Amino acid sequence: LIELANERDFVLIVMPEGNMTLRYSEVICDVTELIYRDRTRNQSLVSEILERVSVLPAYQRNVSTVLKMLSDRISASVVLCDHSLQLLGIAAWPRSLEPEVKKGVGELEGLPPDQQSEDFPFLPGSKLYRFAIRLDRGQDMELLIIKEGIQPSPELFEQAADVVRLGANIWGQEQGEVAVRELIRAIIQDEPIRMRQLAELFHINVKDIHEMWILHCPENQQERFRREGLAVVREDLGNYCHTVVADIYEGYTVAFMEWNE
Repeated sequence: LIELANERDFVLIVMPEGNMTLRYSEVICDVTELIYRDRTRNQSLVSEILERVSVLPAYQRNVSTVLKMLSDRISASVVLCDHSLQLLGIAAWPRSLEPEVKKGVGELEGLPPDQQSEDFPFLPGSKLYRFAIRLDRGQDMELLIIKEGIQPSPELFEQAADVVRLGANIWGQEQGEVAVRELIRAIIQDEPIRMRQLAELFHINVKDIHEMWILHCPENQQERFRREGLAVVREDLGNYCHTVVADIYEGYTVAFMEWNE
């Protein structure tokens, strides 16, 4: 059993053999404290969750999985909804609280300002945090984080919002494909950690890319260019390049290439 758990990277608590004086509750307390310390030191939610989701089977790579992983990671209920508070996704923590969380969100009369919090009266001792999620495609959303007890640092909540935004852009259910735009954004904004993580998802070696094109067209043809131009650019460059990363970025078609030798 131990060998199988190690092989599958599955957590298994093994009590000392022959020691009847050590209680299971004492072990759980020690293990929980170690997990808490490790999470305090390792605050890279974005890299951690993106990497975990990317290795899952295709049918599990979706926003719902991202929400569940995020909820477990920060020990909080996570709700994704639109501006009218219609639920788009929910991961309650613990899961048994899902009915209460749904009911509470449904009875809210309004939300706090973006990146602000207020008491969540439907769960005593809890606070509700709101983050506006701006997507590259599709409708914008609201991320609500409901946390009881000790509140995490603002930096951790910012990373949580970033995880959801990236997850929705990359594995959004309506898109059904990886959003290359996130990689382009990371390259242009010189974000090496995110660039490496996203490049690994696409199986792309960024070091091999040595050329960048920015394509623009007259204003009266921009809508058609956005609709048809990107596919043409990808197809034509694909005939001459080993690697092509192209998408729409702030109104321009941006392409990074590794030319065939």
